Amino acid sequence: ACGIIFWGNSPSAKQIFKLQKRALRIMLQVNQTTNCRELFKKLHMLLLPSVYICENLIFPMSNQI
Repeated sequence: ACGIIFWGNSPSAKQIFKLQKRALRIMLQVNQTTNCRELFKKLHMLLLPSVYICENLIFPMSNQI
């Protein structure tokens, strides 16, 4: 997922995560103080930190083939 294993743990990842939540709130037209956890679940989306963890688990296995 866009090289997230290389930048997913960087300080700028927090800013990207905030942008991800902001975009989600705008798309669903909810208040900017609305908790995003349920919104992500509703849309079956992974949060950026979850994508980072997933990619780090899958990457070593994908290189065994």
